[in-house]
Amino acid sequence: LITLQSLCRKWHTSDLAIIAILNIFKDMCHHIHRSEDCQANYVILVTGVLKFVKKRKYGAHVCSQFAELLGLIAMVDKAASWSTRVADDGSVRPLVHELLFFITSPFYQVRIAACKMIWTLFSTSSQQQVFNDLLVAVNDIFLIQGDLLVDEELDEGVSRTATALHCLAAVSAFTSNWRCKALFNIFY
Repeated sequence: LITLQSLCRKWHTSDLAIIAILNIFKDMCHHIHRSEDCQANYVILVTGVLKFVKKRKYGAHVCSQFAELLGLIAMVDKAASWSTRVADDGSVRPLVHELLFFITSPFYQVRIAACKMIWTLFSTSSQQQVFNDLLVAVNDIFLIQGDLLVDEELDEGVSRTATALHCLAAVSAFTSNWRCKALFNIFY
């Protein structure tokens, strides 16, 4: 992990290097559960890259890959016993909750990648809070930043509506406990 840390430090400004590093993170994810020290260091490295991603330092491809990584981590650590981070408000949350950030991305590709992994949010214990946070994120999808032409605004509105529907459809398909509420929110 020290070598990977050095790579992150040196190449964090390169999209291509970060994609290669994210692929290494994905490969490591299946094996990291064997050592608590490795888990802690792994989470530190992943959250370090996350900080740059959240500052919008990378393009859509890197952000999509990161959303996939979060989903993979959630699949490996279903109980979120080691894949947690301290949020800005001081609370400890599973890393997978960061998918909500990607749901509101300005890039359609990133939003869809996050939607594909959104079901992994519901493997954690606080499902009601997750669902409420997801609804807030889905509503935030419709906030378009910047001045757009009428045609661009129409196109962006359609793609964001598709994202919201895709997200709630994924919840309906993968989480039977939340199916009715997700469907209600589609038609509400």
